[in-house]
Amino acid sequence: MGLLTAKTQLLSLGLSLNTSKCKLFGPHGACHDHNLADVPKLQPRNGLVVLRVPVGTDEFITREIARKADDIAQMMDRRKWLGSSLAEFLILRACLGSCWVNFFLTALEFRHGEQLAQRVSRSLKDSLSSVLGSTLNEVQFRLACLRCHLGGLGLQDPVLVHGPANLSACFTFAASSDSILGSLCGEVHLARRRSGRTR
Repeated sequence: MGLLTAKTQLLSLGLSLNTSKCKLFGPHGACHDHNLADVPKLQPRNGLVVLRVPVGTDEFITREIARKADDIAQMMDRRKWLGSSLAEFLILRACLGSCWVNFFLTALEFRHGEQLAQRVSRSLKDSLSSVLGSTLNEVQFRLACLRCHLGGLGLQDPVLVHGPANLSACFTFAASSDSILGSLCGEVHLARRRSGRTR
């Protein structure tokens, strides 16, 4: 049923579903739909990564979060090769991958997103301390993360962004659901009018 619905929706857009590029994830690793006979069947034990976001057991998600946090920390460490404090700071401020981090903070469950935010925040604080040549305490780091017009350096601390990012995801989902339900109800009402069930 799901495959038929997807094909119908794609056809309405003038597109087609290429099952040779699809993968089927299921708890039993099997599918009885003959239309998916050529699609690889995968049976994840602990979890899987969907759109680069881990989904599964707590252990699996925690392990993937640690891996992503390590990748971000390594990216921050590469700025040391520049040999210029100004260039290092510009790279740290502009190339932190804020949108990338915010995406995970929005997509992950709150408690898992908090783990990622805290680890990235520590890496950001250590990198900024290295650039300035002085260890920052918590208050100094918070001041550095203020907007430039407020006297800060304009850095984005994931710990401060985590809560609003998670809430925005909830409101965005609710708005999308209302929009979808509204359009569906409108289509049902229109179909009933055409069939003469309503005046």
